[in-house]
Amino acid sequence: MTENSNNNLIIAYTGNEISTNFLKNDLEDAGIFSLIKNERESARLAGFGSNINSGCQLFIYEQDIENAKPIITEFLNR
Repeated sequence: MTENSNNNLIIAYTGNEISTNFLKNDLEDAGIFSLIKNERESARLAGFGSNINSGCQLFIYEQDIENAKPIITEFLNR
């Protein structure tokens, strides 16, 4: 089986938990799958302390980047 490079997840945005969730919703409304990695929440669930200023990373599939760019740009300009 060959790996399709378009199925790679890439970081599309890094920010606080609230803004990252808003962007995730905007992308989902456009039919673009996204995944949030929240370092602080992951550390809390594992029983470790973490830096309060840790941000969230929003990942999308590499194949969706062209469709996501205008949505991300609009979001950043709000």
